[in-house]
Amino acid sequence: MISKCAFNLPILLQVINENVAVKDAGGKEIESQLLPLLNASVGLRDYYSKAYLSMASNVTPKYWLAFTASLPPLGFDTYIISSSSSTAKRAGT
Repeated sequence: MISKCAFNLPILLQVINENVAVKDAGGKEIESQLLPLLNASVGLRDYYSKAYLSMASNVTPKYWLAFTASLPPLGFDTYIISSSSSTAKRAGT
């Protein structure tokens, strides 16, 4: 018997500024958080980016964008991350 409950998965993406919004396929805004990116993470990203692309990236992300994706069993869902005039809620505020 296949369960009809959805799976909730945490998603973390690096973003370059705090003006982002996450929406589901229906256009409804999803709650999200911005978390500061540690210097160690930036250093690792730069190292592997340079190794893979043979050049340094000229854009450095500043934040992790965190949200929860709800996925149906054996299925998929679409989430849209776009620029926004309003900022996502910051961690700790």
